[in-house]
Amino acid sequence: MRSLLAGFPLDDERLDGFKQGLAEANLSIDDVPILETIPGEPSAGAVVFDRAPEATAILTMSDWQAITILDEAVRRGIGVPGHVSVVGFDGTAESARTTPPMTTVAQDVIGKGRLAARMVIDNEAPPPGRSAGRTGGSSLHSRAEGKNPLKRADAPSASGAALAASFR
Repeated sequence: MRSLLAGFPLDDERLDGFKQGLAEANLSIDDVPILETIPGEPSAGAVVFDRAPEATAILTMSDWQAITILDEAVRRGIGVPGHVSVVGFDGTAESARTTPPMTTVAQDVIGKGRLAARMVIDNEAPPPGRSAGRTGGSSLHSRAEGKNPLKRADAPSASGAALAASFR
C-alpha cells in the first residue's frame, strides 16, 4: 500500500480509507496523485492546483487543508463545486462557514471524548486492532447544494481526483 512520507499513524489510516472508497468506485489509488502539504499553510491550495490542474475532485486529510484549497479556487476563479469538488476531513466549525460551502467528513468528537475518558478512568489500552483515536462514528456533511461531491459526470476516472495528504 502507498504510504505517506510524514504525519501521524491516523493519516495512513485515512489514506487507506480513501483507497477503499476509490476501490468501491472501481478506481485505483495508484492512479491518483497524492500531494503532501502542511495543513493550513496558505500555499497548500496553490500547490495542489499547480501539481494537479486536471483534478475534478480533491480529498483532503483535514478541513484546514480543504479551506486553503477553497481559498485558492476562489483566487483562481475555479468554480466549486462546478469545476472541482473539495472534501475536507474533521467537521470543524470553520468548515461550516466557508465560501463556497465545503463538504467534510465529520468525526464523532463526543464519542472520542467519552472513549478517552473511559480509557483514562479504567486505565485501559485501546481495544486490539483499533487505534485510540477511532470510535467508528463519522458522517459526510455535504454543503455543496445537495450534490454528492464524489459522483461527478465529468470525473469518470481516477485521473480526475487528487488526494491532498497532510503532514504535521
